Amino acid sequence: CDIGETGSGWIISQLQENQPKQVKENLMAKVERIQEKITDLSVRLSAIKDHLVETAVEAVNAFKEKGQNGNVQGCPERDLQCEVGACGLP
Repeated sequence: CDIGETGSGWIISQLQENQPKQVKENLMAKVERIQEKITDLSVRLSAIKDHLVETAVEAVNAFKEKGQNGNVQGCPERDLQCEVGACGLP
C-alpha cells in the first residue's frame, strides 16, 4: 500500500495541527494546577498572618496589663513612664 507524497504530507500536516493543541492543553492543565496551589498558599498565608496579628495583640495587651500593675519588665525603676530605649529596651 503506497501512500504517496500527498498522503504522507497530509499525515504530517495532521500531526502538526494536533501537536500544538496537545501542548496547549498540557500547558493549560499545568497553569490550572499552579493557580490552585497559589490559591491554597494564599489561604494558608492569610491564616498565618491572622495568627501573628492575634499573637501580637495578645502580647501588647499582656504588656499593658503588666504595666498597669506597676512594673514593666525590663524597666522597674521607671514603671509606666518607661520610654522605649530610655532604660535599655531596644
